[in-house]
Amino acid sequence: MNAVSALPAMLARKWADTTSLRAAQWGLVTSTQFQQHGVTRSDQLRLRNAGLLVPVANGVMREADRAGEGFLAAAQLAWVSAVRDLTPAQRLSAPRPDCVVTGTTALAVHGLARPGEGLPQLAVTRPRTIGGRTTTTTRYLYRSAVLSWEDVVIVDGLPVFTPAAAIRDLGQDNRGHLVDDLAGYFAGIAVAAADRPDRESIVAAIASCGARLRPVVCDVRTILDRVYREAGVADDDLLASTIWGGLWQRRFTADRAHHIVATALAVALDAIAGRADDDPGAALTRLFDRNGEARKCVVPDCQWWAVEQDRCSAHAMQRRRERVLLDPSAPGSPTTVPPRRSGHGWWGHLDDDGETIACHECGERFRALTRTHLQTHDLTAREYKQRHGIEQRIGLVSTEIRELRQHLVATSPRSSERFRRNPDAPRLADLPPPLEDRSH
Repeated sequence: MNAVSALPAMLARKWADTTSLRAAQWGLVTSTQFQQHGVTRSDQLRLRNAGLLVPVANGVMREADRAGEGFLAAAQLAWVSAVRDLTPAQRLSAPRPDCVVTGTTALAVHGLARPGEGLPQLAVTRPRTIGGRTTTTTRYLYRSAVLSWEDVVIVDGLPVFTPAAAIRDLGQDNRGHLVDDLAGYFAGIAVAAADRPDRESIVAAIASCGARLRPVVCDVRTILDRVYREAGVADDDLLASTIWGGLWQRRFTADRAHHIVATALAVALDAIAGRADDDPGAALTRLFDRNGEARKCVVPDCQWWAVEQDRCSAHAMQRRRERVLLDPSAPGSPTTVPPRRSGHGWWGHLDDDGETIACHECGERFRALTRTHLQTHDLTAREYKQRHGIEQRIGLVSTEIRELRQHLVATSPRSSERFRRNPDAPRLADLPPPLEDRSH
């Protein structure tokens, strides 16, 4: 109070007028907000010289008697610095959030994990750029979808993403900018959420990231391995026959893998929380037996697991490429509908001779139908497939290009490292000699 009493009367009144604003912003205030209340830059300098304010960022000050340490204080500073001309009441009452605390910062606020190294992360709705944008106070994570208050909780006046929404943002960090060991980080979150009421949404978000990204960035086998060891399952033989063995992630579609991971995580977390009615090891064995151990691909000499119509993913894709899909809109009986022409090809058929494919629009043959070529017909790849009845999952590339890409992925050191724990498991590197000769 001595410092305030030493101020000129008019400046003391201005300082008192901003009391509610500073209280709503954890003692923070921006130069723009000060000017909106009639506090000029010279007045701000007097307040700083009087020891009432301390500059903490470019254009942002904090009350001198307020503590400003810790990840929560850093997140508060980042949120205030992001939009400097509006009050918290105006920002929180807007139809949509302008920016929300996300990523490792949000998970630390919820008490689920440690905060990541570096600046706090804020989610904003802007066109995606490579690597995001970083300021002196914030790392912005761009989202293509519009932010919604449904995914936000208010923690002491600070808008923070729910754990599930923050996990989804981390899952999009496919270059490891925020967390080096993303699988280990997710495993720690799952264990910490064993007793939380929102455990199901957290488990679903982790399973979705693991099923979508597969071992490239977030190896879901590592997540399950660490969680089950925390649950008391330390039998390496059991883990090798279920979680590690058989490249089980490649047996299923993403939706089915999501269901398997979510169920397996729920079983282990019940054991950690002391609510399991059965041994987690036995439950894990039954889960994997029920979801694929009993079904192999029906193609002779194929050791991969069936994911669609009793075929593995590679042979199911080959079957869709070779067959002619019937157009349900064609005239005639549904049981005797003949295939019809679609441009320069047949409806639903990718004309692939092994080395080239034909364009339905112009009839020319290419090794792959690129975006540049499809733009000459004023079409995107999705619109091209819809127009000619080709399933969206089928790539517009020839068999030669597709197999060459599989060979490059399978023989890369990064992919081979994934199989170091189970060297006897089948892998894509076991390719026929003709393909290996053609790649050199």
